[in-house]
Parts: sequence; structure tokens; C-alpha cells
Amino acid sequence: MVQRSDPFQKERCGRESCLVCTTGGKGSCGKEGFTYSITCNNCAERDVVRVYHGETSKNAYTRGKKHLEDLDRKIDASVMWRHCRLDHNSELQDFTMSVIGLYRNDCMLRQIAEGVSQDNAPEGTLINTKKEWNYIHLPRVIIDDGERD
Repeated sequence: MVQRSDPFQKERCGRESCLVCTTGGKGSCGKEGFTYSITCNNCAERDVVRVYHGETSKNAYTRGKKHLEDLDRKIDASVMWRHCRLDHNSELQDFTMSVIGLYRNDCMLRQIAEGVSQDNAPEGTLINTKKEWNYIHLPRVIIDDGERD
């Protein structure tokens, strides 16, 4: 039996500036401390996955609104504007934002989850840059048990 923890919770917030709810993204826009993805809809329609993985202590509505404002203002540091500039000849694109995981009280786990999402993304799909200040590269550890085949 599947049940919702809050059966009276609204599916969508109804705010026009909510990047999660207005784009049909997954997850709740009101919860704080989460990892998320932003996908270019134009690329997805052409079967080319181009995605950004991020994390924040804010709620999804606030973080998504900031991403939209930076895109509208064509801020150079905006991941969405950078993608439009580099992959779409500076034409504004539509994006979908989804909440991937909730880490309300654990910022380290949230940052590790972001790094894992980035590391596990298929080659050539990320629109993140390794120059971003919060990029976490997870080292790979190999344990040698002494046995060889």
C-alpha cells in the first residue's frame, strides 16, 4: 500500500514564478535543503540530455526563481544563460527544474549527493562547469584485498 505522508498537500504551488511547478518538474517547491536538476527542454526534445545538478539550503521556489532572474537578466554566471549562449546561439530556452533529494538538516550529505549526481552523469550531458566554487569531486578509492584472479 502506498500512501502520502501529507495527503492534503497541494501538488503545485500556483505561483507563476515557480520554476518547479510551472515547468512540470518533480518534487515539492516548498521544502528546504535539497539537490535538484535543471534540464534544457529544447535539448530533451531532440533526445540530447543537457542537465545541471545543484544543491541549496533554500527552498526550490526561491532557488528556481533566482535561476530564472539570472537567465532573464542574462547574467554571465547563470548556468541557464551560459547554456543558451553556448548551445543555442544566445536564444532563450525553456528549462525544467526537479527536486532530486531532500537533505533538510544535513548540508554535508546534500553536497556529497550533488557531487555524486555530477560524477554519475553520462559523458557530455552536464552543463555544470568544474570551475564552479561548490563543485565537489569525489575521489575513487580502490581497496586491494591481496587476491588476484
